[in-house]
Amino acid sequence: MSTAAVLIGALLLDAALGEPRWLWARLPHPAVIFGRLIGWCDDRWNTGDRRRAKGAAVLVLLVVGAGIVGSVIQLGGPLLVIPAAAILLAQKSLVQHVQ
Repeated sequence: MSTAAVLIGALLLDAALGEPRWLWARLPHPAVIFGRLIGWCDDRWNTGDRRRAKGAAVLVLLVVGAGIVGSVIQLGGPLLVIPAAAILLAQKSLVQHVQ
């Protein structure tokens, strides 16, 4: 499936359903998980000597980790990719927050 088709499908799904409150009331949103992970890494490794090297290592680990998660999601095909993209784009929620 092409990237354009995935994006269009994700935007249409998000426009129709928006953010599922029932889900985010039970589980943290992926953006919250990312923020917590980055905060934890900051507290753990952004201290002492060689902060720049530790920061670079954390960056590489986060990018590789995100790539692995993305690859696993892609294995599920469009039935996983489109909802995952809709959740991460959160276009409807962003518009509502701006308004």
